[in-house]
Amino acid sequence: AVTGSGSVSVNFTEYCGVQSGLALWLKADAGVTLSGTNVSIWVDQSGNYPVTQSTSGNQPTYITNDVNGMPALHFSGDQWLYNSSNLGLNSDLTIISVGMTTDLTDGEFSCYLGGGTLHSGRALGNTSGTQYFDTYGGGPTGGADLAAGIFSIDEVSLNSFLTSVGFDRNGAITGTGSVSGALNLAAGITIGSGTNG
Repeated sequence: AVTGSGSVSVNFTEYCGVQSGLALWLKADAGVTLSGTNVSIWVDQSGNYPVTQSTSGNQPTYITNDVNGMPALHFSGDQWLYNSSNLGLNSDLTIISVGMTTDLTDGEFSCYLGGGTLHSGRALGNTSGTQYFDTYGGGPTGGADLAAGIFSIDEVSLNSFLTSVGFDRNGAITGTGSVSGALNLAAGITIGSGTNG
């Protein structure tokens, strides 16, 4: 039982569930360098892999007040940011992409890890109307593509044996599949267009 009177003060601090151990963490409200309204550099918040684009026509646009008043990067056509580093792709990994599309085209990827050519890395994207995990020439598919204008959180996870992939959308499992394990994958990180333009 509570007796008497008084007040209680509660302080809230922004919290992200995972704050350490990330290989790559890009967020629109931090680490963005602008060239006008275009993004030329996006600094990885883990401190490992800033992605850049020196060609203005290939730079995404920065939107200061997008979803729920928060900033966002808008990628259109062959706009992309890149880092040539190797993330060590022959290990378990999870890719999480938060966003929406206005005009989905087959073979687009929100995040492509490895090489500048299709099927030389690991990626979360779409193909033939479904979520797709590209892994060196083929890969499993998950749920159906999003309709234009629908905001979502898409996730793909590769297990530590490099043999099983799971897809989620907005916290719900959308599919699973098998992959062939360790491969000779190329270095590189592309955010935006599937295979860096």
